[in-house]
This record gives sequence, structure tokens and C-alpha cells, in this order.
Amino acid sequence: PGDSWARSGRTRSGTVVEGRYQIGQLAAEFGLNAKTIRYYEELGLLAPAARTPAGYRQYTSAERETLCFILKAKAS
Repeated sequence: PGDSWARSGRTRSGTVVEGRYQIGQLAAEFGLNAKTIRYYEELGLLAPAARTPAGYRQYTSAERETLCFILKAKAS
């Protein structure tokens, strides 16, 4: 699900960041609100995201997989 730029690891500007995802990309891919992802981070379910110099969260592929696991566990 979600936009092709989210699945491809592209930012909205078209910049490819291999293995890095912005919070909006993950939210779109998994059909979540960005606030939900921040909440999971606050609870400690997701590791704190690295930040860009501008302060944007940058999630890794491993954190994306963790989010996928959380959503599968929640659905069970």
C-alpha cells in the first residue's frame, strides 16, 4: 500500500536515500498517522530515529521491519 515514492525509498523531492525512510513515507506505506509512529517511538517500541540536519526523522530498513512486526502483532 501507499505511494510508489514511499516504497522506493524516495523523498517527495525525488532524492533516493537508500534504506532510509521519512516518517511520512512509513505512515503512507502502512496506512498510519505519523503521530502513531511517533507514539510507538515514545513507548520504546521503535528505536529513536536518527535526525537529518533539519530535524526530520530518518528511519532505517530495520526500523521499518520493526514497525511491520508491531502492526502484525497488533492485528493478531
